[in-house]
Amino acid sequence: RNFPVRRSGVMMGRADANINVVAKTSPSATDVQVTLKGVAISLTTSDMSGVQSLDRDPDIEFTDALVSRDAVKDKPVEEPNGSPSSGAPVQIAIQSPDPMWIRRDDFAVQMSAKLKIVVGNGPPDMTGTIDLLRGYISLLGTSFDIKRGKVTFTGGLKVDPLLEVTAEHDANNGDKITVEVTGFVQKPDRKSTRLN
Repeated sequence: RNFPVRRSGVMMGRADANINVVAKTSPSATDVQVTLKGVAISLTTSDMSGVQSLDRDPDIEFTDALVSRDAVKDKPVEEPNGSPSSGAPVQIAIQSPDPMWIRRDDFAVQMSAKLKIVVGNGPPDMTGTIDLLRGYISLLGTSFDIKRGKVTFTGGLKVDPLLEVTAEHDANNGDKITVEVTGFVQKPDRKSTRLN
């Protein structure tokens, strides 16, 4: 609960979540199943200038912290039978059977995710989808309701997901403004229409 969300040591917000992680290892691979439940992330725009404290976090405990570095420095590493080799891939499956919320002052989105990340000798490879279920986003002082949306990670060397997002705004004069964003994140196509 109320766990800090940081990027490069800078406070980005706080998160509440129940996360269940199950890992199975073999000499040929490591499979990790991550199940996210009750996720609520509140991002901030005000605390982004603060740098992460180097003080010990009382909520995080390292089980090997009682062993000094000098005690293990010269000791050879023993791999237990059935442990993965150094070149074996790690496959991480992430799913959220319950919808997740991500909020900030200018948006709130409820979503579900089903992702797979493979880490091997090369760069990580991410595939899967994030479905935007509902929410809103403020653009230039106008609030748009998210009607549908999908972010598809297609894998490959570069993370450049495919977008399919539709949002609508009902203007005071009765007009309906629809914004559609499609294509890849690096070069999205934007289309807006106004119906009266």
